[in-house]
Amino acid sequence: MVGGDLATINGSLFTNFTPNATSGTGVISAFVRVQATGDEEGYNFDNPAENKAYDENTSPTFTRNLLLSEVPIVLIDIDGVPTYAYEFRLDINQTNGNPYLSLDELKVFTSTSANNYGEIDDATFTDTTTKVYDLDDANNDGTDDGNNSILLNYDLQAGSGRSDMFFYVPVTNFGSPTPAQAAQTYVVLYSKFGETGDALLNDPNNVIRDDLQESYASNDGFEEWSVSKTIPGVDFTGYKWHDLDGDKTWDAGEGIISGWQINYTVTYTIDYKGSKADESDGFTASVVTDDDGKYTLKLPTFDDNTVASVSYTLTIYETLQDPTIWANTYGGYFDVLNQLTVNPTVLTFTSKQLEQGNVDLNGDLGLAQALNFGNTQYGRISGTKYEDADGSNLTT
Repeated sequence: MVGGDLATINGSLFTNFTPNATSGTGVISAFVRVQATGDEEGYNFDNPAENKAYDENTSPTFTRNLLLSEVPIVLIDIDGVPTYAYEFRLDINQTNGNPYLSLDELKVFTSTSANNYGEIDDATFTDTTTKVYDLDDANNDGTDDGNNSILLNYDLQAGSGRSDMFFYVPVTNFGSPTPAQAAQTYVVLYSKFGETGDALLNDPNNVIRDDLQESYASNDGFEEWSVSKTIPGVDFTGYKWHDLDGDKTWDAGEGIISGWQINYTVTYTIDYKGSKADESDGFTASVVTDDDGKYTLKLPTFDDNTVASVSYTLTIYETLQDPTIWANTYGGYFDVLNQLTVNPTVLTFTSKQLEQGNVDLNGDLGLAQALNFGNTQYGRISGTKYEDADGSNLTT
C-alpha cells in the first residue's frame, strides 16, 4: 500500500482508500494504541495500567475493551463480491523522512470476557477466546500459511487522527451474530508493526520493486486502531414475518423470523445556514432480526446550529436467504444471483418532519406495512412415475 492500493488477504480486505465517511478524531473511537521504536506490538484489554502486555498505551482512553456491537458493519466489495463486513481503522505515525511502516502480524479474536489474556501464541490467548482472523493463517488453525505483511505509507494520510488504513472482516467470520449477541461479545485485536524493518534490503531472496527499497521499522509516534463512533440519530424498527400463504398480508397465526439480514442505505443532503454550500453524504449498512423478529437501524441526525435542514432518503431491503426455498412477498430484497435490488422500501423525508413526528419510525407487529418484511416458502409437489404393465391403473 505504499502507493495507494487495496488487497484481499485470507478473505478480508485492506485498503487505504477512504470510504464515504469522515475519519477525523471527532468521529472515531480508539481501542488500542501501541508505541515503540523498531518493532512494536499489542492488543486491547481492560485496565491497561495494570495489565500491560506488550507496547500498549496504558491510558484507558486509548487502550480498552471493545464490544462487537461497537464495530460498524458496512457493505463492501471483497474480490468483486458484495460483502457485509466489520470495519476497523488504523492510524499510523512515522517521520516525514522515512514514512514507511510494515504491519507484520494481525489477529482478531472474540471473547466472552473482558480480561487480559497474557502473551499471545499461534492459536489463541486462552480458552475464553476464539480466533476469527489471522493475517498469516488462512484456516485459523494455528498454522502459518505464509508470511504476509502490509506495507503502509504515512505520507498518504499524514497527521494524527487520520485513518491510514481500513480493515474489513466479513461478518460471517464472527458467525453472523444477532445484535443481542454482538452486545455480549468482546473483540480482541492483536497487531505487530515494524518487524519487516530492513529485512527486505538485507535478504537477497526478496525480489521487490525499487520503490519499496526502504526501512519499514517504527520510528515515530504511535499506531492506533479505532472504530467509527456511534453518531447521534433516530431509530427505525420493523419486523420480519413468515407469510405462510404468500398473500402479502400478515394473517393471524403467521409468526416472526429471527436471524434474517436487513440492509439499508441512507443518503442525505445538509442545507446549511448562511452561504455555506450544501453537503451530501450517505452509507450502507445491515442489521439482523432478533429473537422477536425485530430489527433496529439508526439514521444520523445533526444538531449543529449551522444546519438549517436535512433531506433524507432511506432505502431498506432484505438479503433473501436461499432463493430456491424462500420468496420475498413484502418489503423488497437484494437478488444475490443477479446482483440487484428488487422493490425496496424507499422513504423520503426531512429533518423538520422528523422533529414534528410526521415520519412513521416503527413497523407494527402483525401488520403488513412499511418497515416490515414478509417471506413465504415455495411449496413442493412430488410423485412417482411407474410402468402400468397390465393397464389396470394399479401398482403391484
